[in-house]
Amino acid sequence: MENENAPAPSVTTQLERASRLLDENRHGEAAERYTAICRDYPNHPEAWTGLAIALLQQQRYVECLQAVANALGVDARQPRPHLIAAAALTRLGRPGDALRAADAALTLAPDSLKALHSKAAILLNQGRHPEVLPLTERALQLEPADVSARLNQGVALHGLGQALAALTAFDQVLASDPRHSDALMNRGSVLIALGRAEEALQAADTALEIQPDSPIALLNRAAALTSLRRYREALATTDQLLRINPRHIKGLVNKTVALLGLGDHAAAWATLTTVLTFDSFNPDALELKLQVLLSLRRFTEVVTEGQRLLARHPERSGMKLAVARALATLGRRAEAEPLVDAVLGAAHQSPEAVVLKVDILLSRREGEAGRMLLEQALADDPERAPLWSAKSALFLAKEDYAAALAAAERALALDADHLQAAIHRIAALNGLCRFPEALAVAREWLERGASEWQLHANLGGALAGLERFEEARQAFARARELDGPAFHA
Repeated sequence: MENENAPAPSVTTQLERASRLLDENRHGEAAERYTAICRDYPNHPEAWTGLAIALLQQQRYVECLQAVANALGVDARQPRPHLIAAAALTRLGRPGDALRAADAALTLAPDSLKALHSKAAILLNQGRHPEVLPLTERALQLEPADVSARLNQGVALHGLGQALAALTAFDQVLASDPRHSDALMNRGSVLIALGRAEEALQAADTALEIQPDSPIALLNRAAALTSLRRYREALATTDQLLRINPRHIKGLVNKTVALLGLGDHAAAWATLTTVLTFDSFNPDALELKLQVLLSLRRFTEVVTEGQRLLARHPERSGMKLAVARALATLGRRAEAEPLVDAVLGAAHQSPEAVVLKVDILLSRREGEAGRMLLEQALADDPERAPLWSAKSALFLAKEDYAAALAAAERALALDADHLQAAIHRIAALNGLCRFPEALAVAREWLERGASEWQLHANLGGALAGLERFEEARQAFARARELDGPAFHA
């Protein structure tokens, strides 16, 4: 029992006790203790700063800002209250005021790592990536081992499209802390952007060992599984994410992609409708809408809707490619080519853009130009099935059926579900007069639910080679039904 006649503890002792409560995450008790100290010592800046921190941790942001104002009223030369204010203002959705608070802290303490981190985080949240890099460079000059600065640098580089440099930054963070969850999650996002899905999956799984309910890690895992065409696993992962946050837009978008991969177009459309209900202007969802329309073979709608969307989002490569694919399928390759060239100019590693460009060049009988473009793309990324499939198309155009078959089989070895490569394989087998094999492959894909006009056309070729002319006529008729203009072209 405390002695009532004992002298009151000094303000220093009271502040130490309150600080220990903060360290123990007993924020409510800390706030009460600091409030008492502020009442007894209203001109003590440390007491008001401690109270502001306790209130911030309790998400009492307006009261936190009042405590900050009191701390600065006592001593305006302190940088720390400005940083607390920046955090509170960020959570209140006032990024402009938060940035001014961070700038005030930097004015008072230009070499403060915390102030540099604070401003960098605010700018990252606003997508102002170029402005982040000088802050991270300054922080790393002051402290080369600064993990927060290196992490912010990686996020900014990724936002600027410098994926390999971003990956290097995240690897440097993980070299010092292999289980740094933020670095693992951001690294996974970069690996997905680079098309390195297996590595992205490994990074996501490691991050989930640390934070099993991390939305970012779950999203990365789902995206990696989708890239690997493991759609059922991707769907299960997105469902896990959506149980945590049913309105997670990127999770819903990824679920739509997985459902498309499983061929469930109705469920994909319903999920996409949900996304657009939550956020009718979400560019990822709008881009995906074009993909769904493509899968439903509604090419004219893709062109009309896509051109309207590109007027609002001219930077979206995926939208350009969707419209280009629709135009090319409709036989309007001259209109598709500028869109494809725009994507190739912005991102030379886009396999889909390369494949579309090769198709356009072949239609103009410019096979050599197509070959050179394809060889460069394969030199940069030899593990992309679409590129090998396009190479098979080039050999088919030259009637080099053995080489076409080898390229198609290489594509299928990389991706056993690549339909276009399978179609090229059948065409090459027909060209080599290996009609029974061509027929078997065509029927296998038809049994799997494939229904491309080229598949039926090559089935007809195999049947004709076997002198089964009535069945061949039916196959050719089905090809014309599915896509008359393209079939005749």
